[in-house]
Amino acid sequence: MSEWRYIASRLNGDGTETFLDFNLPLSDVSVQESLSGHGGLDAKITPEVAALKDEDGKPIFIPESTAIYAEASGQIRGAGIVTQLPTDGPTLSLDCIGFSGRWQGQPWAGEDKYDTADPLLIDRYIIDEFQKKPFDIGLKPVGADKSQMVRLSETVTGKNELYYLAYWETLDLDKERTQLAEIGGYEWTVKHRWASSDNDEIIHEIEYGYPRLGSRRSDLRFVVGENISDNIPTTDDGDEYASHVLVLGAGQGRKMVRAEANRNTNRLGKWKVITDKSIGKDSVARDRAETELKALGGELDITEITVWDHDNAPVGTYRAGDEILIQSGVGWTDFGELWVRILGIIHHPEKNTTTLQIRRSEKIT
Repeated sequence: MSEWRYIASRLNGDGTETFLDFNLPLSDVSVQESLSGHGGLDAKITPEVAALKDEDGKPIFIPESTAIYAEASGQIRGAGIVTQLPTDGPTLSLDCIGFSGRWQGQPWAGEDKYDTADPLLIDRYIIDEFQKKPFDIGLKPVGADKSQMVRLSETVTGKNELYYLAYWETLDLDKERTQLAEIGGYEWTVKHRWASSDNDEIIHEIEYGYPRLGSRRSDLRFVVGENISDNIPTTDDGDEYASHVLVLGAGQGRKMVRAEANRNTNRLGKWKVITDKSIGKDSVARDRAETELKALGGELDITEITVWDHDNAPVGTYRAGDEILIQSGVGWTDFGELWVRILGIIHHPEKNTTTLQIRRSEKIT
């Protein structure tokens, strides 16, 4: 069973931080990790502790200043920057967004234009350039320097148009980053780790993967009744079924990039139409149609499971992006064995459980 502790620090805006407390008495803690998302941390604390001051006489907890880290058995498993301190009866709530959430609603202050740049390299540039004093939280891009993806000039409708980062139109860098990831087809996640065994410095990294992060984890065991709760919600949604897929890409009218894929089923025929102007080649459209068709088989899906902190798969041995094999137990025989991909992780330290947000691997397009 993992031993948890919670650490507070002051982000100084120049890439450094000052530790304030190494043993915060938090309760109702929820630690979130997300694939290509921000994650964060939520918790509650008594007003007496919340009123504590740092060495300069400032409150420990200041929105847009205080960072909180969740450590399990010596490893940082999640973090967030305090954004709100709402009162909830006799306790104070701590709402903390993951470090990448700092780009939400933030504008680009200059003007940059690209025609053939790699979207991933632009994203790394956004991360680096935005972090100038007093905005610097020390988050460094790592991994996947080149995504080998379609260049920006090939994603617009047959024209060699420019892609702008400009103060008059780029008003939310978080949305810009999301768009770049969709164009480029890469994934990212934020991780935190101690710089050394001295535990006196934390390194913050945004890790990229093209085309995806994570790996298939045959070394871990997830079995209903052993380390997975048998109360597993399933979905059987007609929107997740199609026998025919039509993909429409760049261009207009008869010149539009187009591809179809279909299969015989024991159900009624049903079309799924995908419109994506970033697709500029017929071969790419055909691949997309086949991939979408595979994902629209209509099988029962699992979107969430509860995992106990167990030797089968201890906390921290799996990450968002990994694929894991779920094995059924008695009374849960609809699936037998099922590979799923982890899209999000929510740790509940006081319950010694973790909620995994998942999807069947073949449904991930």
